[in-house]
Amino acid sequence: MASKVWHLPGTPEKLAKTLPKLWKAAGLASAIPDGGFVAVKMHFGQPGSTRTVRPSCVKALVKCVRDAGGRPFLTDTNVLYRGVRHFGDSHLACAHENGYTFEATGAPVVIADGLDGENVVEIPVGGKRRATVRLGSAIVRAEAMLVLTHVTGHLVFGLGGTLKNVGMGSAGPGTKQWLHAVVRPKVNAAKCTGCKRCERECPVGAVRFTKEGKARITLATCIGCGECVAHCPAGAIPIDWGEGVGLQERTVEVVAAVAKSKPGRMAYVSFLTHVSADCDCMGGKSAPIVPDQGALASFDPVALDQATIDLINAAKGKSDRLAARAKKPGADKIRGVYPDCDWTVSLAAAEKLGIGTREYELVEVG
Repeated sequence: MASKVWHLPGTPEKLAKTLPKLWKAAGLASAIPDGGFVAVKMHFGQPGSTRTVRPSCVKALVKCVRDAGGRPFLTDTNVLYRGVRHFGDSHLACAHENGYTFEATGAPVVIADGLDGENVVEIPVGGKRRATVRLGSAIVRAEAMLVLTHVTGHLVFGLGGTLKNVGMGSAGPGTKQWLHAVVRPKVNAAKCTGCKRCERECPVGAVRFTKEGKARITLATCIGCGECVAHCPAGAIPIDWGEGVGLQERTVEVVAAVAKSKPGRMAYVSFLTHVSADCDCMGGKSAPIVPDQGALASFDPVALDQATIDLINAAKGKSDRLAARAKKPGADKIRGVYPDCDWTVSLAAAEKLGIGTREYELVEVG
């Protein structure tokens, strides 16, 4: 049976005023327990980021949660690699710097796994690779979750959508390490120019240089974050897409664990505004690959991600990052940026685990 996905067109400025219509049309209030804590799962972006979900849009949905009787808090887990979002205090400061303050959103920010990833809870997994995963305790202990996703491209997932947001963003550091363990980048020495960009971008110091001036990655130190792959200007550190498949499938198992911990209490809203080729983890400037497509809402994250891809692909491409063939309406925009990445893997794996279905009915909200 097809799942319903509701679509509200508009720019971020317009959505800030019209999101309550999407909330009401989709019936998202049914996921909110009266008096219960509601984890509003987000990505706060890198310092100075302007691409993430606008605080004004968050405020509109936070009010909807409060009106439904919930006690919302904005949340995410710390990242595995060193940087401002590695520790809870600087992660919180980053969120505030990017506008996610109580005054601007109507909800406090709680870093789900604490100051240094120590606040985690182990819960069972319904997948085939692992018996349990460790998630941020604030996420586990919340009675409900409202997932707000700023949709982007992603160099390993292809689509930085709802499944990626929930799976990677709910995991504690040990589980994040397990997720990334399958990604092991290798340098093509013939292409390496010795510019040392990868060394500067590596968050754990895993890159060294040979006497010939060629980069070499120490796999015992590497955490599989992909920063070297993304920043190499010569394309000398390609992704092994077979490894990318493993990362997608593992991440979906974490999604299954989160969803099973809150049956009937998960709701999802995705923002298809400033859909950049790069994940918000990258920071910096990145032009959108398609015009703004508004927001989508659903109780089914698989249907939501499928509808997201379909809307993006139906649009006319507008970025130089896209191959010329991919700029046409109907062309695969994700493969237009990452031609070897199979973004269908995570959706197929999620469907197989019973998280949702790729079949959907799109309902326009006027």
